[in-house]
Amino acid sequence: RAVGAAPGWPRRAGFLGAWAADWRLSRAEARRLAALRAALESAEPVAAAAQRHGADAARDAALIRAAQGAALPPSLEAEALRGAEAAFPVRAADLAARGVAGGPAMGAALAALREKWIASDFALDRAALLDALEG
Repeated sequence: RAVGAAPGWPRRAGFLGAWAADWRLSRAEARRLAALRAALESAEPVAAAAQRHGADAARDAALIRAAQGAALPPSLEAEALRGAEAAFPVRAADLAARGVAGGPAMGAALAALREKWIASDFALDRAALLDALEG
Protein backbone atom coordinates (compact mmCIF):
# COMPACT_ATOMS: atom_id res chain seq x y z
CA ARG A 1 0.00 0.00 0.00
CA ALA A 2 2.87 2.36 0.76
CA VAL A 3 3.86 2.49 -2.91
CA GLY A 4 0.36 2.29 -4.33
CA ALA A 5 0.65 -1.27 -5.61
CA ALA A 6 -2.68 -3.01 -6.03
CA PRO A 7 -2.93 -6.49 -4.51
CA GLY A 8 -2.37 -9.33 -6.93
CA TRP A 9 -2.45 -13.09 -6.66
CA PRO A 10 1.03 -13.68 -8.19
CA ARG A 11 2.64 -11.44 -5.54
CA ARG A 12 0.69 -13.21 -2.80
CA ALA A 13 1.69 -16.63 -4.15
CA GLY A 14 5.32 -15.50 -4.33
CA PHE A 15 5.22 -14.20 -0.79
CA LEU A 16 3.96 -17.56 0.40
CA GLY A 17 6.45 -19.47 -1.77
CA ALA A 18 3.56 -21.19 -3.51
CA TRP A 19 4.88 -22.34 -6.87
CA ALA A 20 2.47 -25.26 -7.37
CA ALA A 21 2.94 -26.92 -10.73
CA ASP A 22 -0.54 -28.41 -10.68
CA TRP A 23 -2.39 -25.10 -10.68
CA ARG A 24 -4.64 -24.48 -13.65
CA LEU A 25 -3.07 -21.36 -15.10
CA SER A 26 -3.17 -19.79 -18.50
CA ARG A 27 0.16 -19.67 -20.33
CA ALA A 28 0.41 -15.95 -19.60
CA GLU A 29 -0.22 -16.53 -15.88
CA ALA A 30 2.33 -19.34 -15.77
CA ARG A 31 4.92 -17.12 -17.51
CA ARG A 32 4.21 -14.29 -15.08
CA LEU A 33 4.59 -16.57 -12.06
CA ALA A 34 7.80 -18.07 -13.48
CA ALA A 35 9.25 -14.60 -14.09
CA LEU A 36 8.39 -13.56 -10.54
CA ARG A 37 10.02 -16.67 -9.13
CA ALA A 38 13.18 -16.06 -11.17
CA ALA A 39 13.31 -12.43 -10.05
CA LEU A 40 12.86 -13.47 -6.42
CA GLU A 41 15.61 -16.08 -6.68
CA SER A 42 18.10 -13.55 -8.04
CA ALA A 43 19.79 -11.05 -5.78
CA GLU A 44 19.99 -8.41 -8.50
CA PRO A 45 19.04 -4.77 -8.22
CA VAL A 46 15.57 -3.87 -9.47
CA ALA A 47 16.74 -2.49 -12.83
CA ALA A 48 18.78 -5.61 -13.66
CA ALA A 49 15.91 -7.91 -12.63
CA ALA A 50 13.54 -5.85 -14.78
CA GLN A 51 15.84 -6.22 -17.78
CA ARG A 52 15.92 -10.00 -17.36
CA HIS A 53 12.40 -10.75 -16.13
CA GLY A 54 10.26 -7.70 -16.85
CA ALA A 55 9.18 -4.68 -14.83
CA ASP A 56 6.22 -6.41 -13.17
CA ALA A 57 8.30 -9.33 -11.92
CA ALA A 58 11.09 -7.06 -10.64
CA ARG A 59 8.62 -4.74 -8.92
CA ASP A 60 6.71 -7.64 -7.33
CA ALA A 61 9.96 -9.29 -6.15
CA ALA A 62 11.07 -6.05 -4.49
CA LEU A 63 7.67 -5.66 -2.81
CA ILE A 64 7.75 -9.24 -1.54
CA ARG A 65 11.25 -8.72 -0.13
CA ALA A 66 10.05 -5.51 1.55
CA ALA A 67 7.09 -7.36 3.09
CA GLN A 68 9.57 -9.90 4.45
CA GLY A 69 11.59 -7.17 6.15
CA ALA A 70 14.05 -5.91 3.53
CA ALA A 71 14.25 -2.23 2.77
CA LEU A 72 12.11 -1.04 -0.11
CA PRO A 73 14.41 0.20 -2.88
CA PRO A 74 14.25 3.95 -3.46
CA SER A 75 12.47 4.96 -6.66
CA LEU A 76 11.22 1.40 -7.19
CA GLU A 77 8.95 2.22 -10.11
CA ALA A 78 11.53 4.34 -11.92
CA GLU A 79 14.18 1.62 -11.56
CA ALA A 80 11.83 -1.10 -12.80
CA LEU A 81 10.92 0.96 -15.85
CA ARG A 82 14.52 1.96 -16.51
CA GLY A 83 15.64 -1.65 -16.54
CA ALA A 84 12.73 -2.93 -18.60
CA GLU A 85 13.04 -0.19 -21.20
CA ALA A 86 16.84 -0.31 -21.57
CA ALA A 87 17.74 -1.52 -25.05
CA PHE A 88 20.81 -3.71 -25.46
CA PRO A 89 22.95 -1.76 -27.95
CA VAL A 90 24.72 -4.67 -29.70
CA ARG A 91 23.19 -6.73 -32.50
CA ALA A 92 24.30 -9.95 -34.14
CA ALA A 93 25.24 -7.98 -37.25
CA ASP A 94 27.72 -5.98 -35.15
CA LEU A 95 29.43 -9.18 -34.10
CA ALA A 96 29.36 -10.64 -37.59
CA ALA A 97 31.13 -7.48 -38.84
CA ARG A 98 33.83 -8.17 -36.22
CA GLY A 99 34.31 -11.73 -37.51
CA VAL A 100 32.35 -13.66 -34.89
CA ALA A 101 31.01 -16.86 -36.42
CA GLY A 102 27.27 -17.46 -36.37
CA GLY A 103 25.47 -20.10 -34.35
CA PRO A 104 26.47 -21.00 -30.82
CA ALA A 105 29.58 -18.77 -30.89
CA MET A 106 27.43 -15.77 -31.81
CA GLY A 107 24.93 -16.57 -29.08
CA ALA A 108 27.66 -16.98 -26.46
CA ALA A 109 29.30 -13.70 -27.47
CA LEU A 110 26.00 -11.82 -27.35
CA ALA A 111 25.17 -13.33 -23.96
CA ALA A 112 28.58 -12.40 -22.54
CA LEU A 113 28.29 -8.83 -23.79
CA ARG A 114 24.76 -8.53 -22.42
CA GLU A 115 26.02 -9.65 -19.01
CA LYS A 116 28.75 -6.97 -19.11
CA TRP A 117 26.16 -4.38 -20.12
CA ILE A 118 23.78 -5.31 -17.30
CA ALA A 119 26.67 -5.41 -14.79
CA SER A 120 27.60 -1.86 -15.88
CA ASP A 121 24.05 -0.76 -14.98
CA PHE A 122 23.39 -0.23 -18.71
CA ALA A 123 26.20 2.35 -18.93
CA LEU A 124 28.37 0.67 -21.58
CA ASP A 125 27.50 1.76 -25.10
CA ARG A 126 27.86 -0.21 -28.33
CA ALA A 127 31.46 0.89 -28.96
CA ALA A 128 32.60 0.03 -25.45
CA LEU A 129 30.96 -3.38 -25.59
CA LEU A 130 32.47 -4.19 -28.97
CA ASP A 131 35.87 -3.08 -27.69
CA ALA A 132 35.39 -5.41 -24.72
CA LEU A 133 34.76 -8.23 -27.17
CA GLU A 134 38.22 -7.77 -28.66
CA GLY A 135 39.91 -7.22 -25.31
